[in-house]
Amino acid sequence: MPEAFPLHFGPYRLAGPQGPLFRDDQRLKVKPKALRVLWELVRQAGEVVTKAALLDALWPKAVVGDDALAFQVQALRRVLEDDPRQPRYIATHHRVGYAFIAPVALAAWHDASRLQDPPAQFTDADQQTESIFVGRDAELALVHQRYARVLRGERQLLFVSGEAGIGKSALLQRFVAQVGAAAHIGQGQCVEQHGIGEGYMPVLEALAALCRQPRGGLVVDVLRRAAPSWLMQMPSVFAQDELAALQQRATGAARERMLREIADALEVITAQFPLIIVLEDLHWSDPSTIEMLSLMARRTAPARLFLLGTYRRVDANAANRPIKTLKQELVARGKAMEIVLGNLPRTEVQTYLSQRFPDRGEESGWSAFVYRRTEGLPLFMVQMADFLTQECAPADMTAGLREALEAAVPTGLREMIEAQFERLTELERRVLEIASVAGVDFTAASVGAGAGMPVEDVEACCEGLVRQGQFVEARGIDVWPDGTESGRYGFCHALYRDVLYARLGARQRTRAHLAVGLREQAGYAERSAEIAVGLAVHFERGRDGVRAVHCSHQAGEQALRRSANAEAGLHFKKALALLAALPETPERIARELRLQVDLSLALTMTKGYSGAEVEGVNARAQALCRQIGETPEISAALFRVGRFYLVRGELRTARGLSEQLLRIALHAGSPALLSRAHTALAFESFSFGEFAAAQAHAELSVASDDPQRYRAAAVVSADDSSAVSLMVKARALQIRGYPDQALRSLHEGVALANGLGLSFARGGALLSTADLHLLRRDSQAVQTSAEATITLSIQEGFPYYVARATILRGWALADQGQPEAGIADIRQGLATFEAGGARLWLPCCLGLLAEAYGRAGKVNPGLRALSEALEIANSTGERQYEPELHRLKGEFALQKSRANRVAAEACFHRAIAVARQQEAKTYELRASLSLARLWLQQGKQQEAHRMLSEILDGFTEGFDAPDLRTARTVLSGSMEERAA
Repeated sequence: MPEAFPLHFGPYRLAGPQGPLFRDDQRLKVKPKALRVLWELVRQAGEVVTKAALLDALWPKAVVGDDALAFQVQALRRVLEDDPRQPRYIATHHRVGYAFIAPVALAAWHDASRLQDPPAQFTDADQQTESIFVGRDAELALVHQRYARVLRGERQLLFVSGEAGIGKSALLQRFVAQVGAAAHIGQGQCVEQHGIGEGYMPVLEALAALCRQPRGGLVVDVLRRAAPSWLMQMPSVFAQDELAALQQRATGAARERMLREIADALEVITAQFPLIIVLEDLHWSDPSTIEMLSLMARRTAPARLFLLGTYRRVDANAANRPIKTLKQELVARGKAMEIVLGNLPRTEVQTYLSQRFPDRGEESGWSAFVYRRTEGLPLFMVQMADFLTQECAPADMTAGLREALEAAVPTGLREMIEAQFERLTELERRVLEIASVAGVDFTAASVGAGAGMPVEDVEACCEGLVRQGQFVEARGIDVWPDGTESGRYGFCHALYRDVLYARLGARQRTRAHLAVGLREQAGYAERSAEIAVGLAVHFERGRDGVRAVHCSHQAGEQALRRSANAEAGLHFKKALALLAALPETPERIARELRLQVDLSLALTMTKGYSGAEVEGVNARAQALCRQIGETPEISAALFRVGRFYLVRGELRTARGLSEQLLRIALHAGSPALLSRAHTALAFESFSFGEFAAAQAHAELSVASDDPQRYRAAAVVSADDSSAVSLMVKARALQIRGYPDQALRSLHEGVALANGLGLSFARGGALLSTADLHLLRRDSQAVQTSAEATITLSIQEGFPYYVARATILRGWALADQGQPEAGIADIRQGLATFEAGGARLWLPCCLGLLAEAYGRAGKVNPGLRALSEALEIANSTGERQYEPELHRLKGEFALQKSRANRVAAEACFHRAIAVARQQEAKTYELRASLSLARLWLQQGKQQEAHRMLSEILDGFTEGFDAPDLRTARTVLSGSMEERAA
């Protein structure tokens, strides 16, 4: 049924989607949302209109539930005097939707003339304003050309840029309106937040809008399968009983995994139908959204995906926003296109005015006047037209009138907005000023709290402004967790909000921000972390430092959960800056410690373990621990900071922190703290080459631990779990000469790690498996586990694991006769490893590189690698691989020249001595084998036989292990030579 004609049913006449509604000749008072519901039902009379379709039509950008729709239907039934038990007009189809059941007649065009004139504040020109579109035909055609490519499966990224008020959004809105239902369309808005965006905020907003549309069920299904970490961020679009399962699948998702998930999901969706995502105001975008756009533009797989973004060039350039660099790179590489909008020429201004005011001829002089004053800036032009309408200017521009208007008409866009604002009632001005505090988007509940007036009054005021087309537009209904339901509105242009906000005095702003923040925090209650970014702004500007710190901290934690690590770091830094202004109390010190530890985690994820900034953060955390004293309050910080220093290779510092943690745990009598302390000490003891101590600490950690605590805490990393301790124990047992027990401990640890449901734990289990097979000299098993680690870690985004596993794979390749490929892998892994500032395992990794060089016959590079490895080991104290380094040094001495037998023998003796000191039977056996081979070449069969016999007698298991088999072979050879 055409939407242009009024519709009749019973004694009622509905003029259009926005009303008005008449009963006979009486105009009825009905809110705009209810009118839209009625229009959707009446125009589809006799059909069941689903709830999803109604929600999508009325609240395309808002998160609302069925209750909001039911509220509007109830209001309509009251107006229509319709009994839901015996309906004459609106029938309910439970759990499905509603149907309009009365006969409907289509009014003829001439019938429409009998409708009452609209109220005085409405004019025909006002109603036409939004439909007038001039001066952008070429740009609109270009957008459609790009969309044609999208329909052929060629993904497109298109930027529309220009100054505020130039018509960027209007261009894209016209395109979206013309495409209509042929595509699935999601829109998201970037919001200015002190320069600290909320990670992926506009993308999540667009996805949520897609999920609420008629085909949204398909989108939700795809996200559930392919992008659970994204679906988990949108609790309004899935059943709450799914939350636990989603958390299990998505917890710990790293940045790379989240980006891969959304890229895969969007490609799957576009196989079903074209997808258009519009992201507004990208000059305010968070870095994570920019990174997502970059990835989507660079992917080469076919996709019917159209990404459209707007931004202000001046704002992007002035603040050096990430959108500037992204646009330049992608456009230069042909991965994106930009449309730069300029002011309208005079002819288009004249066209606009002739459509807006058809009673004024082209020669009336108005277009010249408007063009000269606005210079063709579209928003200014529209505001000027509104101003002239309100002035009731006559058709002809006389010299006297022009002179009078020159003095009366504001000279700039901001001044024009202020002039329009001054024409409003006192109530409207008050509501809009407080709305500017609440944000570009705002709810009546928030404004009511800031203005100290009933929500109903705020809604009535906003609805009046919406009907007049002034300043704001309706954007649905918001329902808060505490049950508060109120209208959501938004400024028609961000510039309106900027101008009105600037009018407020400092004290007015402070009071309003605090009132709005307190009301929104109460409305979200225990779910306030979901809006922590906005709350932090309100409390900072409301001068409530304690709450501002708390919310900034929450915002950072939310960003970490989304793997938006750059944004997380900015939020933590903001919280620390706010905290510095508060009085020094025990609570403030404790808060700073938590913030420093969280900031350290965010920085290491974005910048690695090197650099003065991250080092300074951890040093400050240590100082705060000392200031607080040895209490359980600092235990989490001690463990996390200790892990930082361990990975950096500062083992002595790490051990000191772990010993402090153990003292606290023993004093507190806490099994959980004891388990964590012994896990840390197991790591450090192993790194120092104290394998018996490492095994003992690992066993104590397992004995004290409760694996269920990890599920309850939903931790991002499981590196303090007993699963890790079991795998450290496995390596220690292997080195100490108990290979069978080592395998059992490894299998137990892997099973426990996999049971945690954390991808980071699974990656650690795979890497530990490769480590153990390295100690067993099983190169095929090392390669298999290393490649599985690489695959998972690239998928999930664990660069540290990728680097270590690449090194292990390189050793395996070299051991299997591919030394050059092995060397390339090891060097690649080392480069990644060291670039991030990690130094733990470096002596071992360099030893593996030396071994690969040896298999390639490259003696000098191998010796240089060993020299560097031993130098690092002496510097850091990391001695877990020291016996092997000395043994390899002896092997290289012999490989370089058989004349180096004395030097080689000294290296082998050194390796044996260190291995015995470490109780490292496996290393002792290898060094003894190297020495035995040398002695056999020198004719010292008896010495070689005695040495190998003694070391083999010390083994009680694992006789099929490669090292033991080799030793028995060499021993039997020495016996044959003795017999001969």
